[in-house]
Amino acid sequence: MPYHQNFTVPQNGEAGGVASNHQNYYSYNVGNIHFLSLDSYGTESDGTSIETSGGSALKTWIDADLAANTSKWIVAYWHHPPYTKRKP
Repeated sequence: MPYHQNFTVPQNGEAGGVASNHQNYYSYNVGNIHFLSLDSYGTESDGTSIETSGGSALKTWIDADLAANTSKWIVAYWHHPPYTKRKP
């Protein structure tokens, strides 16, 4: 995906939070604020749809990340990379 060729994200927990090991969603801390950047596009690496319910990898990670959080504030946002498709 061209988006991932242009940007590096803290997917290994190096900026705070639980490592997601995914480029599409991750968390990081700035001061006493914990941010979750959540994916709104695409599929998981196993081919399943990105979802925040049931036992999806994204939902499982969100639960673990929030449980480990100690920051005073939490900001979660959905992102949709602007460069997700190539034109024919």
